[in-house]
Amino acid sequence: ICRGLGLAVPAISTARRSVIDPDHGDANLAYCHRVIDTAAELGAGWVSIGLFGPLTRAQQDATWFWTQPGPRNPADPETYRLALDRVRELAGHAGRSGIQLSLEMYEDTYLGTGEGAARFMTDLDHPAARLNIDIGNLVRLHRPVEPWTRMIARCAPFAGYWHVKNYYRMEDSATGRAMSHPAPLLGGTINWRAAINMALDLGFDSPFLVEHYGGDGLWICARNRDYIRDILTERRRRDDKDL
Repeated sequence: ICRGLGLAVPAISTARRSVIDPDHGDANLAYCHRVIDTAAELGAGWVSIGLFGPLTRAQQDATWFWTQPGPRNPADPETYRLALDRVRELAGHAGRSGIQLSLEMYEDTYLGTGEGAARFMTDLDHPAARLNIDIGNLVRLHRPVEPWTRMIARCAPFAGYWHVKNYYRMEDSATGRAMSHPAPLLGGTINWRAAINMALDLGFDSPFLVEHYGGDGLWICARNRDYIRDILTERRRRDDKDL
């Protein structure tokens, strides 16, 4: 179908198939291996996986699932090592198949903060594994989070296939209360022009996936795509001028 439409599949994303899930980790690991094989068959260059679990009942019942707590990665060193071992196994498979693996940042996982994500990628240290800097997953949380500028600065050196979305984040300094709502890329709290340019400065050269929740999501994603294209066109012109 894609060939008939003149389209390609640059990447495949998985969600909530954690390879360290306490009940389904082995099955999820096998699933991720099949995704890598499928990506190779489709000619996709990237596969994104994460360490986050399925939505809880409270999250499924909420208007916005991120307003309710979800599963957390255990703090014990043994599970952390298991995560490294299994992701390294997948990265090896991906590399042999000509694919890059991208690990999605997500709250309450080993990739749930800028510092944690940078540490995990440093410990992993695999040439076929990069970081999906989906900081929108963190900026939207109704709790304190580190500034997006700090997360980008820490994580941009590891950036690969990238999920991008934005949120309006409101904080009450008197009470500490925080709230969020989905926003288009060119609005919201994250300055995506600055974030993308920071990654480009470090050699980022991977696909983007535009995301949005609520409203006319397809229309907003199309505008988000155009916004990224504008950023890249402007950057190309600037680089050409410098040459």
